[in-house]
Amino acid sequence: MYRMMDDGVACASGQVVLDTPVGGGPALQMVPAVMKGTLIGLDLSNGMLQRAAALRDSNHLSGVILARGDATRLPLLDACVDRILCFNGLHVMPDKAMVLDEFFRVLKRGGELWGSVVVSHGGGFLSLPSRVARRLPFFHPPDPVELGSLAQDAGFTGWREEGDGALRLFRARKPAR
Repeated sequence: MYRMMDDGVACASGQVVLDTPVGGGPALQMVPAVMKGTLIGLDLSNGMLQRAAALRDSNHLSGVILARGDATRLPLLDACVDRILCFNGLHVMPDKAMVLDEFFRVLKRGGELWGSVVVSHGGGFLSLPSRVARRLPFFHPPDPVELGSLAQDAGFTGWREEGDGALRLFRARKPAR
């Protein structure tokens, strides 16, 4: 997951990467070496944004913009982002269909969605029985087959998922045409 996160922030001058939820900024660790464009880190939590800001400031990362926002109502224009990173976020977002619709809206044609998610019934140490996990107010893991279907409904193509346990890595693309 961290290798994928490091690769995800790589962008050329003029490109924009959206990282939501940005959390404490784990994707910012490799930014100076590979990011020549702009990274927008979005999160609902002021505490997480403060942690990400401290990391950004201590590493003198001028191409990183942090903002408070909701993934179901992204404060961005249509088709303005080249890549979206959503690591460890979708399983805490109740309305995944709305989030994926917003991701699709802000991505440029040919843009990519990369991320990770904890799924229900996935097995392994992260797995929780669905009836228990769904009772937690902050934890909304999708069924293992649900997310790919929701992404396709939003318009994404090429859904790829890796992992055979509860933690899944995924990628998808907005069609170029």
